[in-house]
Amino acid sequence: MRRKHRGFTLIELLVVIAIIAVLIALLMPAVQQAREAARRTQCKNNLKQLGIALHTYHDSHNGLPPGTVHTDWISGRRSFAWSWIAMILPYLDQGPTYAKADFRYAAWPASWSTSANQEVVGTHLPVLACPSSPRTRQKSDDGYAFTHYLGSSGDSAAAFSGTVSSSFCANTTLIPNPNSGVLFGNSFVRLTDIRDGSSHTLCVGERPPAEDYGWGWWTGPGATNWCPNGSLDVVLATENYYKLGGLRDGKNESSILQLIHWWSFHPGGAHFLLSDGHVKFFSYSMDHDVLVGMSTANGGETSPDP
Repeated sequence: MRRKHRGFTLIELLVVIAIIAVLIALLMPAVQQAREAARRTQCKNNLKQLGIALHTYHDSHNGLPPGTVHTDWISGRRSFAWSWIAMILPYLDQGPTYAKADFRYAAWPASWSTSANQEVVGTHLPVLACPSSPRTRQKSDDGYAFTHYLGSSGDSAAAFSGTVSSSFCANTTLIPNPNSGVLFGNSFVRLTDIRDGSSHTLCVGERPPAEDYGWGWWTGPGATNWCPNGSLDVVLATENYYKLGGLRDGKNESSILQLIHWWSFHPGGAHFLLSDGHVKFFSYSMDHDVLVGMSTANGGETSPDP
């Protein structure tokens, strides 16, 4: 006599589904952590590539590139300066893009520049994009390509009038102070000039483009406005007048506050390229004074490994 095969009862089926759901819930964090680890590795590699390009430029020109190239293109204004990133394009396998740029003119706007420069400033460079960022836009509405990595201009770039509020951009004036880092306006820093030690001096760090999407990797500061078209699109100081600089989580801040300190979309901290070419991940809990000391090239601070 043939035996009948009994199928799953409804209760047994629900139990199996529940077990599968629990297993998925347990595995998801591990999968997400693995994905973030891969993204962090790619971000670190991006900074390593920038470090190699900067050092290759240094070997060819006997010094690091200027953080921004200030030239009085028109009526004494120094807006829309070419950036340190533009200077190292040939060493990022972007020789054709570099060749298109006409450095006799400002990078933008069209009335001051050339159509070739307009094409150049809209070139998206994957090496400048942190893969952990959920902000998928590559360009502004006007076609400026963005960067997630900024040069370190020192411990204090500017004092400014106004308040950090919704009217901040409209009411703020940049008052340049002497720069103490390695990448700032018209800078020319040799590695041998970094008396604090290149392995303890910041060169480039993470700061995603703000939600307002101002300018991009190609241009330096405007002549007077601090934001959105200020130097903070390509270089950043660790300190500022309002003591709001440093390294801290900026994901939940307004776009204005996001502009003025180092941060990233990685959990717990951000990557930095040191001037000797190695990359380290610094925690948000890092001592602020240590980071400020590491942002200067010749401050004389003793900076232990954070």
